Amino acid sequence: MKQFYYDIRIAKPWSSVLSAAESPESMTFAELFDLYISLYAKTRTKRPGDTEASYNRYFEQFKERPAAEISRMEVQKWVNDLADQSGKHTANRNYDILRAVFNWGIKRNYQSAQPSSRGRRT
Repeated sequence: MKQFYYDIRIAKPWSSVLSAAESPESMTFAELFDLYISLYAKTRTKRPGDTEASYNRYFEQFKERPAAEISRMEVQKWVNDLADQSGKHTANRNYDILRAVFNWGIKRNYQSAQPSSRGRRT
């Protein structure tokens, strides 16, 4: 029997969250980000809309990839390229978003490793 979890604030069934959480290795970064936004950022950050806008604009290369397969080297190259194209502030802000999503996922067992843990800001 499938259980349903409800988010009290919006009364939305979270059965899809359960199926994604059952196999963290196959969860894409897009799925992890959606969980982060809906379960954490919308109620606990000052500007979740800005976070979503940055995600839609700068995270295209990570969206459909399994989150577990994103490497530190890839993240560092992405930060460096972003700094060259859009400036250091934009690169650092988006790096912080990436780290926040992965750290949140690790604390809730949606993710097992942090690819950006040894990366560097610009």
